[in-house]
Amino acid sequence: MRLAALRAVEKEATGLERTQLLERLLQDGSGIIVMDAGRIMGYGFRRNFGRGELIGPVAASSEVQAKGLIASLISTAKEFVRIDIEGAQTGPVPWLEGQGLADWGPVTRMVRGRVSPCSWIMKQFAVASQAFG
Repeated sequence: MRLAALRAVEKEATGLERTQLLERLLQDGSGIIVMDAGRIMGYGFRRNFGRGELIGPVAASSEVQAKGLIASLISTAKEFVRIDIEGAQTGPVPWLEGQGLADWGPVTRMVRGRVSPCSWIMKQFAVASQAFG
C-alpha cells in the first residue's frame, strides 16, 4: 500500500496532514485497510501504548464499517485495549461497551493551526490517542 494514498484518506477524514504519524503507525503498529475498486474506504491501527494496546486512528465511510475494523483490531489484541472516541462520536460507545470496553468518558479533539475541511464521505471514529488527535 502506498503511503500517499493513506495520507490522502487521512486528510479527508481529519482535515489534517499527518504524514509523520502515519509513518510511525506503519512502522510500529499493525493496521487494517478496507479497499473498494482500488480506493481506501476505511482504515484502523493498533499499537502498543501504556499498559496494553491502543486502537486508533480509525476512519471509515460508515459506522458499520468502522465497527468492523474495530472488532477485528480488538479480536487480535493480546493485552488491555484502549480506544479514544471523540466526544461527538456517541453512537459507537454502547457497541464498544458490548465488546467489553469500559467507557471512561469522551475525549476532546484538539488541533494547533488550521484544519482543512473534512470530507462528508470519510469520517474519523477513533483518534490516534488523546495526545495525537
